Amino acid sequence: MSFIIGSCEKWFPGFIRREYTRNLQDGHGDYYACFIHGLRVIQGRSLYFQCVMSDDAVAGAGFLAPIEAFCWKIPVAPRTKGVPVDMTYIQPWDNFSSTFGVHEFDFHRRMKALILPDRIPARYRFSIDFEGSALSEYGEQHKHLHVMEMENGQIGAFPNNRIIWCDPAFWEPMTERPDFIALAGEYMAE
Repeated sequence: MSFIIGSCEKWFPGFIRREYTRNLQDGHGDYYACFIHGLRVIQGRSLYFQCVMSDDAVAGAGFLAPIEAFCWKIPVAPRTKGVPVDMTYIQPWDNFSSTFGVHEFDFHRRMKALILPDRIPARYRFSIDFEGSALSEYGEQHKHLHVMEMENGQIGAFPNNRIIWCDPAFWEPMTERPDFIALAGEYMAE
């Protein structure tokens, strides 16, 4: 059974860029406060968030928009109308399947991280894992996405190979890219 919509592990406050509530025609630089509480996940597309507005002018209205429409704090500079969004620091890969699960890893709860390639500071929210498609079931390419709040206000979804986890109580973050090669083959107990 495919799941296209689901709940975030925990709802959280954020902002939706007003231009996304206006079909990108106007409203650039304006934001509505909201509570992000759900997901829409369709294979081959961007992650979508479901929100309920909490701004007085639109309080109680629900809205569904792609991840690039949302931020957890208002950025210093708004996006310019007509300039395409650079997805490098929002969601570098489309969803791998419409069948997914959401989980918050206790170990990473609110942990800080650096998002590659430019080591942008971020904080962990929750993770999404996929199954049921050829790509999600192919071991060398399987990726789950970690939803992160970046220092610049954006919300992004990144696989492990785009994240350096930071916990100074246990380790100092590496400065060089690790010398890893994707694990090939399938492993079974029998």
